[in-house]
Amino acid sequence: MLFSIEKISSKSKIILLSLAIFAAALLVYANTLTFGMSYLDDNNHIHTPAKDYDSKTAIIDAFKNDLLFGRSPTPYYRPMVGVSFVIEHKIAGESESFSHLGSILLHCISCILVFLFFRRYLFKTTTSFLAALLFAVHPIGIHTVAWIPGRNDSIMLINFILALACFIEYIDKKKLYILAGHIVFTFFAFCSKESGLILIPIFIFYYITHKDINIRSLKTLKSDRYIILLVILWIASALFFLKLRRDVFPGHAGISGSLTLSNIFSSDNINMIFDYYSAIFCLRTPFAALWGKASLNLYLTGFFSIILTAFFAFYKKSTHEKLKMSFYFLLPFILLLPTNLAGGRLWFQGNRMYIPLFAITATLFSFLTPYIENKKIRKGIISLIAVVIFICLPITTKASHKFKNGVSFWGHVINESSYANITAVKFHGYSLMNNGRFQEAVNELMPLANSLKFSYDEVNYVLGSTFMLNKDYANAAKIFEIMVQARQMLIPQVYANLILAMHFSNNQEKANYYFNEFMKITNLDNAAANAYINNFNNFINTQREADLSRPKTV
Repeated sequence: MLFSIEKISSKSKIILLSLAIFAAALLVYANTLTFGMSYLDDNNHIHTPAKDYDSKTAIIDAFKNDLLFGRSPTPYYRPMVGVSFVIEHKIAGESESFSHLGSILLHCISCILVFLFFRRYLFKTTTSFLAALLFAVHPIGIHTVAWIPGRNDSIMLINFILALACFIEYIDKKKLYILAGHIVFTFFAFCSKESGLILIPIFIFYYITHKDINIRSLKTLKSDRYIILLVILWIASALFFLKLRRDVFPGHAGISGSLTLSNIFSSDNINMIFDYYSAIFCLRTPFAALWGKASLNLYLTGFFSIILTAFFAFYKKSTHEKLKMSFYFLLPFILLLPTNLAGGRLWFQGNRMYIPLFAITATLFSFLTPYIENKKIRKGIISLIAVVIFICLPITTKASHKFKNGVSFWGHVINESSYANITAVKFHGYSLMNNGRFQEAVNELMPLANSLKFSYDEVNYVLGSTFMLNKDYANAAKIFEIMVQARQMLIPQVYANLILAMHFSNNQEKANYYFNEFMKITNLDNAAANAYINNFNNFINTQREADLSRPKTV
């Protein structure tokens, strides 16, 4: 089929190839439909704001709230991502499988748009199909597709491609409806991820590198006036986005993260670049963040990958073609500037390379195009590309299993890390607890809590909760009493756990003492405080039964 693509009628060809790309993207990630949650934000998207999603105005509310509808500890304003979860909830409630399906479908749409964009603006049909197919099955995509919160990058790519296409068409045709589409999709890209604001200089950069293609020299001055109009509209859209964000986060008017020279040139951030490029070219699917402990192999493969990308981009006879491909070569670095270099990583976070993969794929196939179009070696080159695509299939399918559940996800982060990752151990213990594997959770968390001298409140809380679920009330009482005395997380849940732990370990005197303290911090009377404690006890029993009845994960 690959060798006879050009013989099919144009419209039928596009439809068939789009369906083939859709099918490939769907099939390679079909296994994720049975997956649970990683417990890295996904539970907070699907379950925590469920009542907010029930509202008739939930889609509008997504633009009036943070990403987690008022429950986010960090200032993330990504309403388009929130809208995607609202729509899923309206259709299937709190179904984790349906959310996985939603992420797959977003990826499928992205892949088709990559194909259509390449075909219209860069390559012929066969080349565009092969490029989009490689994009669809490349292993780096698992961090966007199999990890449910990673969809912010697929949503941003969808809007970026549509906005860029409208931008190109508007510069060429000067139609107001195309301009309107460009501004709408650009704004939606802003609302997909705060780093979307970087699209404004990206569009300007595209205009500079592609000016001679889209504009006749006699109309340059006139076209430049259209660019001035676009700049005004871009700034207006960005200011409107920032106003919406500021209304949600009055104390965080700017974008979170500190983009400083020390951050940009830190060893961690330099390692990120090598790590990401190495992963793309070596088909790696790492989970651990290296944090300055990169190996020589990583530096070599990362450096070679970057040099290879530059070779693909600039091995051109025409100066104009080199300038054109400089856009795609530099695009990943521009995109990584606000997302990577403004802060470190808890784990590999390959979803940040989703849109850069689009650009790197463009540079690769710009190099391969002359060989694909050469009749003498065409079949051999296409066969070689097909082999790479088929190699990607089992790698991607197998690697996506790392997201099967929290135990698997955090276990891989821990096992691949070259340093003690406190947050990973905490969440791994939490996942073990949620799967009824209480003793394993204790074995994981207790050494960490001891090494930290019980100073890390979140670790203590998960450890204490595990003791409670395992009915080890004496140890639970010790942990929660340490927290209260150290004034860690002085929230009602900590006191409720402590009171119940003291009560069930037959220390009624301390149970009464902390009950009185609980009434003071909550301003509840005796009856209301008792009701809260009883309800919390029922919650623990329900959680214990659910955890014990849930099939144990491996």
